[in-house]
Amino acid sequence: MNVSEKIHHEIYNLVTDFLNTVNKKDKVKLLAKFEVTDDMFEEILEYLDYIGELNLSSLPYKKTINHNIVNKPIFNIDCMNDGGYIVECNTMNFGKETEIVLQCEVDFQDGTYKLTLPLFKS
Repeated sequence: MNVSEKIHHEIYNLVTDFLNTVNKKDKVKLLAKFEVTDDMFEEILEYLDYIGELNLSSLPYKKTINHNIVNKPIFNIDCMNDGGYIVECNTMNFGKETEIVLQCEVDFQDGTYKLTLPLFKS
């Protein structure tokens, strides 16, 4: 099921904010806004350091709309039965596309979208 452009844009902004917050190593915001504990954050940093990708960002917004490559999610949003979303999206590192995919859940709570359970994989 496709999501509206408005929801796509909201989720894209959340992903971008999350990646920027990881890059800034802002533990307070990661916990408050994304429910990322110190232990989770340390695991994220260890993984990114291990693979050598330390400045992740989102792909340009226009590239995330209606752009699908088989077996490679550019910016995939799946609707869950409970009204939430599972997101898988490619990332960039210093302006170049990476093989790293961010997977997360996005829920609509108290009138806003909330990104939780982030996982990086390659």
